[in-house]
Amino acid sequence: MCGITGIFNISSQKLSSECELMTEAIQYRGPDDSGVWFSEEDHIAIGHRRLSIIDLSKDGHQPMESKNGRYIIVYNGEIYNFAKLRLSLKEDGHNFIGTSDTEVLLCAIDQWGIEITLDKIEGMYSFAVWDTYTKTLTLVRDRLGEKPLYYGMVGERFVFGSELAAIRAPFGPELEIDRNALKQYMRFAYVPSPMSIYQGINKLEAGNYLSVSYCKVSKNFEITNKSYWDASSLRKNVRQQPGISSLNDEVQKIDELLNASVEKMSISDVPIGAFLSGGIDSSMIAALMQKQSSKKIQTFTIGFNEAEYNEAKHAKVVAEYIGTDHHELYVTPKDLLEVVGIIPKIYSEPFADSSQIPTYLVSKFAVEKVKVALSGDGGDELFAGYNRYTFGNKILKIGNFVPNFIKNSGSKAITSVATGTWDKMGSYLSYLNDSLNTRTGDKLHKLAVILNSSDSSQMYENLVSLWHPSEGLVLDAEVKEKPRYSVNQVSKESGHIEFMQYADLITYLPDDILVKVDRAAMSNSLETRAPFLDLDLVNYAWSLPMSHKIRGMQGKIILRENLYRYVPKDLIDRPKMGFGIPIDKWLRNELRDWAEELLDPKIIKTQGYFNNEVLQKKWSEHLSGQRNWHHHIWCVLMFQSWLKSL
Repeated sequence: MCGITGIFNISSQKLSSECELMTEAIQYRGPDDSGVWFSEEDHIAIGHRRLSIIDLSKDGHQPMESKNGRYIIVYNGEIYNFAKLRLSLKEDGHNFIGTSDTEVLLCAIDQWGIEITLDKIEGMYSFAVWDTYTKTLTLVRDRLGEKPLYYGMVGERFVFGSELAAIRAPFGPELEIDRNALKQYMRFAYVPSPMSIYQGINKLEAGNYLSVSYCKVSKNFEITNKSYWDASSLRKNVRQQPGISSLNDEVQKIDELLNASVEKMSISDVPIGAFLSGGIDSSMIAALMQKQSSKKIQTFTIGFNEAEYNEAKHAKVVAEYIGTDHHELYVTPKDLLEVVGIIPKIYSEPFADSSQIPTYLVSKFAVEKVKVALSGDGGDELFAGYNRYTFGNKILKIGNFVPNFIKNSGSKAITSVATGTWDKMGSYLSYLNDSLNTRTGDKLHKLAVILNSSDSSQMYENLVSLWHPSEGLVLDAEVKEKPRYSVNQVSKESGHIEFMQYADLITYLPDDILVKVDRAAMSNSLETRAPFLDLDLVNYAWSLPMSHKIRGMQGKIILRENLYRYVPKDLIDRPKMGFGIPIDKWLRNELRDWAEELLDPKIIKTQGYFNNEVLQKKWSEHLSGQRNWHHHIWCVLMFQSWLKSL
């Protein structure tokens, strides 16, 4: 796991020093080694920061040059099938100096070319390859978007980097905030791909590669973006009917695929462990790791004293049962508040999933004992684990039979009651249903929002949206929005749940979940791996009939059945908690002074990004307890904090 950077600039005389600045800015992504390669003749420089995981020797140093001198590579990630590819290349007559997957990847490109290599490799990666023969730079990002890569034009320069911090280091004064990207950020709590928060800088989308060359005739850079893997291809595998295989047969197949994935993602020349929340996904990964290990594996959990947010007690019981060397850290509000101030540096562009804080803390805790940690990310998207799948599907089906005027009236009636009032009512009704005991108001207000959804697409957008564009929060942003997925990608015949899974797979997973984990872990120089995102497992999971994923209002049926082989049912079955912290309460108490400083009306008006009246109304309603707007306010605060840090 590493960080990569580069500049392609015909007129610059400072390529090497500029690239060194870029590379040094992301030192935490690779504290073990660094390097810059540049060519004055070709006007290009590429840089690398190394976190040594496979082949700790100098033979894994980057930038790395192919034996014939044609290709120069900088690479971030892991190629999980590199050993198999290495054998194939040796059969073709290639010899290797070291044991790194970087050398195998470089040799594969030299032997087969970019396109065939991309078809053969399995893993998480972003890399840049300079072809000294064709004078072409190629940027690549993995199929599901686990590893980040930004690129774009700054003046006359083509630049790229693993994080915006790298690009900002030498060129910050030339970067301008994109108000359209800011509007999208306020809606989703992240800047959706291919946008970045800056004009002219993009994220390379998952499953894509970019070719860049300079045309001496037109005196311009020629940039071509191509897709080598499209998530919509998974939909061809969908089985609308259960088919001939029983659930037990499917569980066995899933178990085999998960074991294979965990095994190849456990290959490391440094200590390796696992995050363990006690939920289905992380428990599954930890149980398989322990099964495959001859000694106790290291597992890590963050705990909270607030009972409604604390999963540590569940994780401890699971860890004791499967026999791991378990470590738990209970954090205080003071510990969490100290992290708030460094969030902007960790994420380098506005990012407002509040679980970023505990994710950072568990990464910081884990890196004291291991250098690699496996996580359960991806399980919800692939096996229908999010509550919105069952909840939204049920509401949309009911709504199809209810007249619009009744839905409108019901929506208004629900939102007319403050979330705090609903929460109190929920505590009284908890004896009827445990799920009513927590965040009743938030759940009912979300219900009010989706009651008026006319189809799967509108419902999904309503479910995942915070600040809606119609509220007019962001000033001087365009009203027109580009759809995040096309009708052609999502067939009308598919079910509502499958639609939401697909939408999450191409938006929420790469732009929120994987960003959160990558930045939190890499800021602590910790590599994370997600066995659920193994390509064979992804393909198979997508082929499963929905009856093997959801039963009634319970998701991840097939994963539950598989986990029961390793962990007793009563240790696992409970309502989904998520990985949250009490932001709503803190904003009214411990974080209030910090928040009010950032939300000062004078500052907001001077900056000119937000409609102050709209913002202050929500802030006032939140402070009074009339409404719970903590997600909305957190979005603004994370932007303001980021802006202040520049």
